[in-house]
Amino acid sequence: MKNQFLNVCTGISMVIVAASLFVFSVISLNAEPTPELFEQQQTNKIGKYMMCAVHSDALRVIVWDTETGNSKIYVRSRSGFKPNIADDQLPSDPLR
Repeated sequence: MKNQFLNVCTGISMVIVAASLFVFSVISLNAEPTPELFEQQQTNKIGKYMMCAVHSDALRVIVWDTETGNSKIYVRSRSGFKPNIADDQLPSDPLR
């Protein structure tokens, strides 16, 4: 009797889990993507900026404005705390 009761409870719980997984999958299929909730605008008063970092003997970061093409390269040694502007910079219009 006890074993039969456990089998019935297990069967009922499996049906409930299967039904909830089915409902969740149907809801997920009909979901609308909302990228505006996750993507932030990276625009400020000056323009859009992008960054690329390279780790080697020091951390080198290039920051550039995608609208004007102006860039700066910053360098921070492993022991230093504050990044410094690198001595070697890209030209203001590197593709010409």
